[in-house]
Amino acid sequence: MKKMFLLLTLSLTAAHAQSNFQEAQKTGVVLGQNGWLFHIAEFGDFQQEAADVSQQKLETIGVISSLFKQKGIPVVTALVPAKIRLYEKELPAPFALPPVIKNRYERNLSSLQGLGVNAPDLLKAMQEGQKDPLEAQYPVYQKLDHHWSSRGALIAAKTITDVLKNLPEVQAVQETKFDLKAAPESDYFDSSLLKRVSEQDRQKYPKEKFIPYDLVKTSSANSLLGDSAPELVLVGSSASAGGRMWPFDYGLAANLQKEFLNTAQAGRGPWLPMEDYLRNPAYQQNPPKAMVWQLWEAFLLNVDQADLPQDWIRTVAPLILGKCDKPKQTLAAAQAQYPADLSITDYWNATINLSGSNRVKVTFQSPQGPQTLEVPVPVEGENYDLNVPVPAGSTGVSVEPVSAGANLQVQSSQLCDGPAEVAQLLVPAQNKVDVAKNGRISRVEISGFSGVEGGARRWALGPKSGVSFWQADSKPAVLTVDLYNPLNDQDLTVLFNNQPIKSFTGLKAGSTLSFTLELPGTIGKNALEFQVKKFNGQPEFFAQQDTRPMSVMFNRLEVQFR
Repeated sequence: MKKMFLLLTLSLTAAHAQSNFQEAQKTGVVLGQNGWLFHIAEFGDFQQEAADVSQQKLETIGVISSLFKQKGIPVVTALVPAKIRLYEKELPAPFALPPVIKNRYERNLSSLQGLGVNAPDLLKAMQEGQKDPLEAQYPVYQKLDHHWSSRGALIAAKTITDVLKNLPEVQAVQETKFDLKAAPESDYFDSSLLKRVSEQDRQKYPKEKFIPYDLVKTSSANSLLGDSAPELVLVGSSASAGGRMWPFDYGLAANLQKEFLNTAQAGRGPWLPMEDYLRNPAYQQNPPKAMVWQLWEAFLLNVDQADLPQDWIRTVAPLILGKCDKPKQTLAAAQAQYPADLSITDYWNATINLSGSNRVKVTFQSPQGPQTLEVPVPVEGENYDLNVPVPAGSTGVSVEPVSAGANLQVQSSQLCDGPAEVAQLLVPAQNKVDVAKNGRISRVEISGFSGVEGGARRWALGPKSGVSFWQADSKPAVLTVDLYNPLNDQDLTVLFNNQPIKSFTGLKAGSTLSFTLELPGTIGKNALEFQVKKFNGQPEFFAQQDTRPMSVMFNRLEVQFR
């Protein structure tokens, strides 16, 4: 009888935990034990998460660190551990972190360090902080927030500054005297997780307490001459933008006795704050002596704010590198023709002076027609460098103000070689990829498909489905397809870079297709698209119990690169 009661209790507990996670999909919050709340993003897709799910992001961080190093700017990366990793015992019973999550921080940190990234172990530092008697009253993470506490932020700052103080570039930065002062205990007023739960659940949680901190500048080495721009910079997310609540930036400045420019932004993930800083005149006019880049561990997963477009590195690499010492070609001022040997990493650098507008229109000419984009110019009446990736196949470039009546002067214009490591981040790592059988493929983007089903097939969804990839050369690729069609009188068209290359009409329900096509080799980004006339629900349903807009089932969708 006791055994049956125990089994029933465990069953009910497991069902409650399952219900908790189902509700968390709606609210974004997992209700833990003993008054703890957790962000659903930290868990990731723990049942399907592959070891290489974060590889593209890790490699991107590695390349960015390398590019800054080429500019003489060392970067120390602060990888902030997930709260669930530190407070697993407070997760809803009987849930336990699977090994893929339990070892995720160590795995990602090891990968970063293997890529040459200077990334101290903040998880270990936080775990040491949990042994302090203060942990009982002031944990290193807030109970009702996904951010670290003021105490946790200062532990992280100490760990980072222990690395920074040994860098010659940091040692050369002038000293600024700071006092870091603890204020009286206060109510924590903006618990990010608590405000997401239902009003009924919210009443169960008492207000949190925390220790606010203030940073006071007492003097600087050149105070008689006026303050100069900070020579150290912090780029990060909300964990670095919390001021008195999460004084990570305060701790950096106080520990080093050196001033930081804090460019962190809340709610914009890890990539956009970096891009914004690089576009800021502060970077062009006063590049930092060293940088701290703070990232939340969950940003390495496929979560909100953390989407990383495959070609984002093409955008930021030119922003980091700027004017090149040895241009591939020096160009005429406002209009120029390009040489024929463009690579996928080449970029255009131009020094301009714009007044009467805050944007310019850059047009790249090509045999396929012009490509135009608007580029923000954050300063008026001052020199500013445009650094724009050149689309593959471009034959020339022109620039003009967006606003009528604006005045634009182009001081210089040059074509620059981009670094090889950027190309390596763009081109597929494997010589052969099968989209039908692989859920996540490094450096290949897919859209309009279901997840992989049964480990061997994938539905195309809706009227069109796409696969895109980059190529660094003009060697043709080979497409091999095996598919099943469930709809009568189905039409299927295969397009490559918007040009139809194969069509099938009047396909019968239950029919199969197998074909192989050579894809013309095109340097740059290539787009493969499948268009259909019919899909589930349009015009009728072939699967009444499954309302997804399924069209054809791919058993093989393989692209082989030569």
